[in-house]
Amino acid sequence: MQTIVKTTLAAALVASLSVAMIAPVRAQQPTISSNGQVQTLVVPGNIEWIERAALAARREGILRHIEKSIGQEIKRGDLVAYLDSTMAELARTKAEMFAKDTSAIEMAEAEREVAATNAARAYRLRDINSKEEYELRQAQFKVADAKLKEEKSKYEQAAQELKMAEEAVAEHQILAPFDGEVLQQIKYPGEAVQSMEPVVHVARTDRVRFQGYVPLEMAYQLRKGMVVDVQPVIEGEQIPITQKRFRGRIVYISPELAFAKTRAEVEIKADIINNIDKELRVGHKANMTVYLTDDPNLIPAPPEDMLPVIPDPTPTPPVIGRRMDLGANAAQ
Repeated sequence: MQTIVKTTLAAALVASLSVAMIAPVRAQQPTISSNGQVQTLVVPGNIEWIERAALAARREGILRHIEKSIGQEIKRGDLVAYLDSTMAELARTKAEMFAKDTSAIEMAEAEREVAATNAARAYRLRDINSKEEYELRQAQFKVADAKLKEEKSKYEQAAQELKMAEEAVAEHQILAPFDGEVLQQIKYPGEAVQSMEPVVHVARTDRVRFQGYVPLEMAYQLRKGMVVDVQPVIEGEQIPITQKRFRGRIVYISPELAFAKTRAEVEIKADIINNIDKELRVGHKANMTVYLTDDPNLIPAPPEDMLPVIPDPTPTPPVIGRRMDLGANAAQ
């Protein structure tokens, strides 16, 4: 019986330890850093994406080619994939022909010029010719003028139809919305694709975001723009990346409360700007050290292999150019 009780107690102890290990670690109290000049707040959390997107074409059709496959880097505006656009390209060629054809306008201009000449001649001879002749020439000029305006309107309409045809061709293309990397390919060449149906997933990998929670009473010490250092945490392993610091800034302090078991918490996020080597991966557990100061001289310098945080430019007051110009002219 004692053996059973001991076994049960041991199992319960192991289970409680497992739960304790799985439970998220809460933010620590602010502590004085080693340089004795600035307070820091250590916040546990996770790494998440800043920018991630499921890319799709705006038209339905047959996927013709994938330009950027899994793992390839992309730049904003790069062609990632495209659908078959044969019919759209033919429509664009037809619209281009109409948009470049100016023969109707040239003909209408010539007719208007003839009508204007006849009307002017009739005006000079109005005392010799009949009144009906004069009014006829004036009416013919008005008709020729109206026809010229109509042809010009058709030409402008053809130019707009060309833009629409070009847009229809562009809607078969899938372009990268930002710099990053292709994470997943969902569709393959030859497959039918519906409008706005995802074809590939892409994400920005050189910039990631830390997400964590702090107790409500500590949230009042935080402000957007505060400098932070993030260190990844890999339980049970000691690898070089856990010794690195990734610098960033707080970009979000939630206006809402998230309630834990015993206290209210506030969600905070910080953007890490120097994940150039892509060592910090989404899903990493990490600790974020917040420097509770606005004085850049009190913040430790970033590691040599890390990019420094570029300070936000000081906003300049708006200049009312017109009013200043009037003053300058008056002075002259």
